[in-house]
Amino acid sequence: MSESAITFVVLGAVVVLFVSNRFPPEIVALGAAIALYAAGVLDSHQVFAGFGDPVVPFLAGLFVISEGLDASGVTGWAGQQLISGRRHPIAADPDRGVGRGGRYVRGPGVSVDIARRCHGAEPT
Repeated sequence: MSESAITFVVLGAVVVLFVSNRFPPEIVALGAAIALYAAGVLDSHQVFAGFGDPVVPFLAGLFVISEGLDASGVTGWAGQQLISGRRHPIAADPDRGVGRGGRYVRGPGVSVDIARRCHGAEPT
């Protein structure tokens, strides 16, 4: 089997495991790296190269901050502000909080709150 075929098989398995949500995403991702190493597609330097990328701790920090904001109720409050139409920092300055592609950056609490208000149902 060629290296590209092995890679696609591992990729397919990873997608299925991510979607099924049977295992934590961290375990699935590490398992994919180990499977590619065991199959000889990657060497040890390539397996660990991604961990040295400065984006990895940055994204981990964003997840921690996002979860903290959600746990403290800030994202729920921001959702209330968006729905009620009151002026708030994002509405007062349209360029603030705009990410790539022009979409507003908001946490899951805001999106859930908007979905509740618009559709009158709990998200699944």
